[in-house]
Amino acid sequence: MSEYYKNGEEKFGRISTWFYSRFSRFFVRELHRVAFEEITRRIDQNVKSVLDIGCGPGSLTLKIAKNAPEVRVYGIDPSPYMIKEANKIAQKNVKFELGSSTLLPPLNFDLIYTVLSFHHWANQEDSLEKIYEHLSGNVFLVFEYNKDSPLFHLNSHSMSKKQFESLKSPFQKLEVRTIGRVVEAIFYKL
Repeated sequence: MSEYYKNGEEKFGRISTWFYSRFSRFFVRELHRVAFEEITRRIDQNVKSVLDIGCGPGSLTLKIAKNAPEVRVYGIDPSPYMIKEANKIAQKNVKFELGSSTLLPPLNFDLIYTVLSFHHWANQEDSLEKIYEHLSGNVFLVFEYNKDSPLFHLNSHSMSKKQFESLKSPFQKLEVRTIGRVVEAIFYKL
């Protein structure tokens, strides 16, 4: 399908993209709310560029761009179908393109985040290395459903605090928080 996918990663084709772009807002509402609040809280006058890895159809990426019109926001996804959907809603300060957690744009970013994508990455530790190289700021944010929450039962589409803490990464500090059914991992580059 795309050279951006690694073996073992869930692929989004034409049908799954159609379904996800139309119905995801119903089942990711809480996750997007938490992510939006945390990401926009971290965008200050020093943040000029933001990268969303695994942007899907781009709805959260666009919402962040609208909230911070002076910031250049990039969204990447390994699915050409998702990028096609995202480009339908793109605006002046947003750019959507093919990419993945290991094939990032040849730029550095002040803030990098991913929402409901990290659990799909075949080699999360290699991805953390690449992200570290492209991060000019000091924070990489990950938002996933909390595998340890009794209110969430899709174990294949979630992460636990313990899973995050077991990762080897070049980041100097990791903070993992739970907010309702959401787990947020904050990787700090000090």
